[in-house]
Amino acid sequence: MDSPLTKKSEVMDMPIYLQFIDGEVKDPHHRWFVIEEKSGVDKGTDDELRPELWIHKSEQDRVRVVKLPNIGYATAAAPFLVAKSRLFFVGGVTVRGGWDGKVDNNGILYIDLQQRSPISWSRFATRNFKYVRTAVVSDDGDWIYLLTTADRVLRFNCHHLEDKPEAFPLPFTGRPIASTGSKMLLYNPAREAKPGLLGFCHLESRSWEEICSFPVDKDPFTCWRFPKWSATVVLAQDFVIDFGSFHPRTGMYEPALYVFDIRNNVWLPEPVQGLSNDGIVLPDPDVKSQWLISYTALMQVRRDELKFALVWSKLCNADDDQTEVHWSKFILHIQNNDDQDVSLPFQAVDLSYGICYGGNTHLIKSTVG
Repeated sequence: MDSPLTKKSEVMDMPIYLQFIDGEVKDPHHRWFVIEEKSGVDKGTDDELRPELWIHKSEQDRVRVVKLPNIGYATAAAPFLVAKSRLFFVGGVTVRGGWDGKVDNNGILYIDLQQRSPISWSRFATRNFKYVRTAVVSDDGDWIYLLTTADRVLRFNCHHLEDKPEAFPLPFTGRPIASTGSKMLLYNPAREAKPGLLGFCHLESRSWEEICSFPVDKDPFTCWRFPKWSATVVLAQDFVIDFGSFHPRTGMYEPALYVFDIRNNVWLPEPVQGLSNDGIVLPDPDVKSQWLISYTALMQVRRDELKFALVWSKLCNADDDQTEVHWSKFILHIQNNDDQDVSLPFQAVDLSYGICYGGNTHLIKSTVG
């Protein structure tokens, strides 16, 4: 039997926000796009925005420009996310006027996306948020959880940014593998004299669940293919779904969605079936194309069902080139292990896809919210 994936409500897909940078170090500029699902009312109707603000339209989705004030150079280590109609940067630094300019610790940097023409970013400076490994928005959207390099999880309320963040320690140095709004999957690599660990940090209860330990020769994430091989991962039940460029078992270039069984500590032998590798939905499997892919991401766009979006882009190599951004949306079916009539437990059903162009820029980050 399939896991229950029937639509429970008329909730729309969460918008996908894309951040581009023009690559100029001395005076960088950012562009922002948003990919939105068209509602039943919007479908087949004319849009009110000026034509130059629309990048792409289709029957299912539309892409538009989001006008935000520039932020200078923001370090690539600073996560950004969306919660309660605000776009947040957490941690990292902002450099104004190039590398030799003024350096500001960001703390919490945010902007209200509901403003028509916001003129500046708001900042709550706090020393706790300079170095952040990953950031997660809670399922209800009220809280943001941060995993710091000090092996602590910090929590702050999106409605009360002035409040001191709450903190709780982790039992070991954990590298984030994947997360949802309620838990993080953390990993500590194995060493010759010490086994590796895999475990869940349950965010709301602030509790820790150790899943397994393993020796060096059984470590699933130390090979050269991960994390360099990995793009972005998400949690679906007790599995990690990974948009990867290389097969985790063979090492061959094969862009696909790969599945890691958390409880059994093993990569499944076959990728998720059902997505086309025609160079539109998934990158072309031709080995020459691997050097053209500059960005990849996988994200869940619906909280009430296993609906996901892939985003990837091609390099902008010349002054007259435009960054080519591909996105696609699909439903993921997970078969129960006791279903003997199904040879593969994971199947994707394509829903929509599109291509848009970001000008002479580079796509560097994306998020949903």
